Amino acid sequence: MRLMTRVINGLGLGSFLCLFVSLFNETAPPVMTKEAVLSIFVISACAGMLSLLFEVERFNFLMALVMHFVCINLVVWALSFFNPWLQGTTWMGYLGSMFVFYSCSWLFLVIRDKLIARELNQWIKRNANRSQS
Repeated sequence: MRLMTRVINGLGLGSFLCLFVSLFNETAPPVMTKEAVLSIFVISACAGMLSLLFEVERFNFLMALVMHFVCINLVVWALSFFNPWLQGTTWMGYLGSMFVFYSCSWLFLVIRDKLIARELNQWIKRNANRSQS
């Protein structure tokens, strides 16, 4: 069940980020193909599953991040055979795009975690006040 939750979270985050980043991408096609949509779903689901790397105690954060980054890049590379994503792209341009995606992902996750922490703290305060009464 934990894996399925990560897949669903990955699908939500990946789909959102793809749409968000495409707003600012001048070279993005105006219409997405079925192959592109399916590829984004696969990448997003893999990103969710691969986020389990961050829970492996043997790996420090940097090691898990590098492994996650490399694995996601392998998935993107494999799926690029079904999409024209990397045609005419330099390695620097590709790495820049990946940096933007990772930065947006990080920002989204930090904001989400802060909102969850705020809600939990409010819930704890409400219940602490009830138990003292």
